[in-house]
Amino acid sequence: MKMKKIIFVTPQIKTGGGNRVFFELANILVNDYEVKIIYPNNSEETNTFFVDDRIKFLPVGKFEHNKIGKLRNVINTFLYLNKYEKKSYVITSDPIMSIFGFLLNVKKKYRFIQADDYNIFNDKMIIKKNFMLWIYKVLTKFSYKYNYSFIFNSRYSYDRFSVHNLKFKQEPFIVHPALNHVVFNTSNKQFSKKNKKQLCLVARKHPLKGLQTFIDAWSGISDTLKEKVDKIVLISHDDLSDYNIKDFDIVRPKSDEDIVKVYLESDIFISTSLSEGFGLPPLEAMACGCGVITSDSGGINEFAVGDVNCLKFPPKDYKALQKELEILLNDNEKLNYLQKNAIDTAKLFNWDSSAKKIAQILN
Repeated sequence: MKMKKIIFVTPQIKTGGGNRVFFELANILVNDYEVKIIYPNNSEETNTFFVDDRIKFLPVGKFEHNKIGKLRNVINTFLYLNKYEKKSYVITSDPIMSIFGFLLNVKKKYRFIQADDYNIFNDKMIIKKNFMLWIYKVLTKFSYKYNYSFIFNSRYSYDRFSVHNLKFKQEPFIVHPALNHVVFNTSNKQFSKKNKKQLCLVARKHPLKGLQTFIDAWSGISDTLKEKVDKIVLISHDDLSDYNIKDFDIVRPKSDEDIVKVYLESDIFISTSLSEGFGLPPLEAMACGCGVITSDSGGINEFAVGDVNCLKFPPKDYKALQKELEILLNDNEKLNYLQKNAIDTAKLFNWDSSAKKIAQILN
């Protein structure tokens, strides 16, 4: 019997949270389906994720540098799907590509919403001009009316979607991101009551990711408290030259194992995002035994419970972050309590369950 096909459509295959979700789901689903990842040939960037050899990658079009050529490749990606994948399950996610979803004419099409798409570019890092941002928002609202089945990565993403699409009454299909517990675990972690702690963050250049909040918090911490910190490690592939990070170390991971190594060596993980559809890095850090301090960024509430498995602070409030950091640097008992509960929480999220949920939705 011929296997059914699942097509994940992405704008590129570089390392990123949305792609991680697609790739990890594909790694499981390829056991029961033929799986392809199709994308416009607009970027030479690759990713650091493990991908099963059975998954097929297909770039559409010749490589393009200019905007007109990139747009042509995006359009041709949908036209290719219409011609060759008419009977496949087709899942798109990227908010900009999804605007062109009206071009997609296949029977089984799904849009996997992983963030507050309407507001995701408010930091003007990608869409820099107010007029273009306004056009994007108009088109995004319009795209919510396309004939798709919608899947959400969290209740928060669904709630934000509903705010901008008041006529949407469907009970949400929610599929959580998850963890590969073979990689993200505490098997090699040394838990000890060290006099000095190591801190770590996943650092992004996008203002909405809140790196400046941590920098402001750190600059205002007393010298006495700073003496309790061995070092601060930023995990990043981004150009962070616009930020004052002279006090911090940078790790540019080539694989998940490089990320895990930082988590295992760290005592505290800090997340500063203003908004997250889910927020996978804090959950990964929990699985590796870090005490987590996180901004109350929306989707994080799918797994983060304040004073149970993490400490929370309001987004942008660097003084509140300072207070929470002071607590964990001074109270080993509190830190150990949060670490234990965080490890238990992380065990609840696995890609097998998420892939099974996707398969149920598709069928």
